[in-house]
Amino acid sequence: MRASTHRAFVLSRRYEEAITESRKSLELDPDYWLALWFQGQALEQLGRYAEALPPLKKGHMALADNPSVLVAEEARVYALSGRRADALRTLDQLMAMSKHTQVSKYAIASVYMALGDKDQAFARLNQACAERSVNLEFLKVAPELDVLRSDTRFQDLVRKLNLP
Repeated sequence: MRASTHRAFVLSRRYEEAITESRKSLELDPDYWLALWFQGQALEQLGRYAEALPPLKKGHMALADNPSVLVAEEARVYALSGRRADALRTLDQLMAMSKHTQVSKYAIASVYMALGDKDQAFARLNQACAERSVNLEFLKVAPELDVLRSDTRFQDLVRKLNLP
């Protein structure tokens, strides 16, 4: 299964289908990190936080050289499930990683969103914009950004990126 199919299901909020397709991909390759990531995202969006953590943690193993996207998603799950101390500890790991390797500012912003710190989230999104982060192409549809959509800074960012 192609990663674009997993992503399409998550972005269209068809989470159960994303989980089903991820499982099919994982039957073929149990370490396919993108399937693990999208499965974790879908489970997170459904509020099934305890189920979301194992695929994300397994994905860390598959991406030993730079698992930052999965570490960020893990921190989000901790934050959204009320495990703030774990979220902050994991965010610290992510920030430490950023000293040695490229870590997406968008991913960091997503953690701050989950923690409820909109100011830090927008600061990181603006950094992502300055860095021309590829993740910003999903700005208008990514479910993790739903909490920011009503904020005028979000609309400013959409205009800044000249998104339709």
